Amino acid sequence: MNALDGLLAEAAETDAAPSLTSLLRDLVADDPATAVRDTAAGPLGHLVCRATVRALEDGEALEPATIEAVLAGVGTQRSLLTLNEAIDALLGSAQFVNQVGQRLCDALLRGHASTLDDRPLLAAGHLEGALRLAIVGAARPIRVIGALELDDVPHIDPEYAERLPRLIGAALDRWGTDEAVALTLRHDLDSLRSLPDAAADATFEYGLDLLRQAANAQATTALDLIIRAREQMATAAAAEEARDDAALYGAGLDAIVAFSRADRAMLVSSRDSVTSLLNHREAWLRGLHTPAWRRPRQEAGRAWARLVLILDSAAEHLAAPAWLDAWEALSAVLEAYELDRGVSPVPGSAGMPGLEAVIRPTIEKTIAQQQSLLAALRHATQSAATMPEPPIDAPQLEALRGRIDVLTDRPVERRHAREPGDPSEDDLPTLERLIARAPTLLAVLGQHKAELLARDVNDGALDIMEGVAYRRISESAGGPAVDLLKRKLDAGLQDCPDYAGLVRQYFDLLNWELATFLATRHDMQLSGTLAYLKPFTTGKAPHEEKLQTDYANWLRSGQLAGRVQVEVPNVATGRVDIQVGFGTTRFYIEVKRELADATDASLERSYLTQAADYSGTNATLGQLLVLDLTRHLDGVRHLRETAWVATHRPTGSSVDRYVVVGVVIGNRDTPRSYSH
Repeated sequence: MNALDGLLAEAAETDAAPSLTSLLRDLVADDPATAVRDTAAGPLGHLVCRATVRALEDGEALEPATIEAVLAGVGTQRSLLTLNEAIDALLGSAQFVNQVGQRLCDALLRGHASTLDDRPLLAAGHLEGALRLAIVGAARPIRVIGALELDDVPHIDPEYAERLPRLIGAALDRWGTDEAVALTLRHDLDSLRSLPDAAADATFEYGLDLLRQAANAQATTALDLIIRAREQMATAAAAEEARDDAALYGAGLDAIVAFSRADRAMLVSSRDSVTSLLNHREAWLRGLHTPAWRRPRQEAGRAWARLVLILDSAAEHLAAPAWLDAWEALSAVLEAYELDRGVSPVPGSAGMPGLEAVIRPTIEKTIAQQQSLLAALRHATQSAATMPEPPIDAPQLEALRGRIDVLTDRPVERRHAREPGDPSEDDLPTLERLIARAPTLLAVLGQHKAELLARDVNDGALDIMEGVAYRRISESAGGPAVDLLKRKLDAGLQDCPDYAGLVRQYFDLLNWELATFLATRHDMQLSGTLAYLKPFTTGKAPHEEKLQTDYANWLRSGQLAGRVQVEVPNVATGRVDIQVGFGTTRFYIEVKRELADATDASLERSYLTQAADYSGTNATLGQLLVLDLTRHLDGVRHLRETAWVATHRPTGSSVDRYVVVGVVIGNRDTPRSYSH
């Protein structure tokens, strides 16, 4: 401890708040700047930072060398707790930030670079401080954003990776509308979803960024982004029990989707969920210190409650066959039609034209279809024009009436009003039907495939499929790892011509069951019926029938109950292990075991041809499930490596067969067996 440390410690014991100038007057030292630097780098670094701030705010002059010594000490600080307190002290002073902000940012970035390899948590703390300065405009953002960019994601230290999603999310809050900046940050955030230590936070931030993009998009694009954001929130909420933030955003998105498809029951349920989650979150955070730079996130969470109440009130009035109190009803409906700019549940988004674009068609369509509501709207518009002080925003009212008149009375104008790039008039009915009744199918399948599906089914069947699809994305039980695996399989099947419409819906169900089966078998303790996965002695390896029975029972206990058969004869002149049938559409699953070489290439060489051959008279899609009984001397493959899509084309054929290969790892002991 040097002399300056002693003076600071004495002042702390008396609850005094000395300035650095007064401390230096009492300091007996040949080189005061060196003493300041050493103290700022030590365990009392936060106290010397407070003393520095006090001196500046009292109007006392500090030598440039003294300021540089404080910055140098903070940049070489080796305690994360002290670093955080020091940064809070310095950034809590507007005068210090205005005068020294850029130099402090540079010092923190140097600290980040010097600690990244050996003290990753400390490096993240330095980067957070630099980011906070850039966010408030006290430092140039380009170097900070450069430090956030990732080069080798798979090899990032887990402790450092755990802190990155929140920092990238904060950067996107600030610069998410700048595509030149946001593109790289989004790519890195997507990559972090593959790291176990960062997956939950990265998934949440990825979903929040999708929502931020939706808030500034056109109607169909916004709806697609909202559906994708909802899926990410469900995945994040499933990953950790305490993800009230993800659950809150998910419930808010449920309300928007419910309003867009006029599902009042779902809207009421969403309102109740938002209220409950917000109360729980408020209670959890009560008494905890939240830095000012993170508070906009809390305000955004509260804005969901306001938004859902607006939608619920508007939906209640739109459901009425007539408006007894037209002004009250119109006020509620207009509040939803022209969302209050003070209601912003999307951090980093100044306006919400994209959310309006999703909400407005429901209001317009409902009023246009009910002549009594349309008459009340026209009468209210005429009355408002003659009132000296209208009880409602007259220009907004006139804009709503004008839009509905275009929809009902002047279809020619509607045709001429189409913007470049809009769907042709012939396509509008099917597209509008999908937007109104099945937005999730539209988002998941894409416009072309969704329209093919919608043309083949009636409204009732479309509603059922939409309900199943939305429930699947909003009630994810797999977490980020399963989500990544499922997306990997989806991407591998995109080129398959049969992977469309109802066939895609059916096969997606089967792939979801496979992904969750692989995840469960990857983690569960191996007792009872799972004993076939335990290590075995030479010559007593379990046969594939154990895996066949286990997987078939898994399928029967889920959404495919009643559709599963085993040992089905007369398929490709042989007998297939498992068949999953949807009427005339059938998928075949071949089950094997491997004792010698379980690499991907080897499994495909050994078993892919047989698995692919079963699909010769049906959809060109199937599954191959392999029990890996090879020796695992240094651990096993990661879950996301346990399944992939392989293709096979028989000689003389022009049709590719697509087989999803899944590997269940057997002959596996507990992790402690690797310790010596």
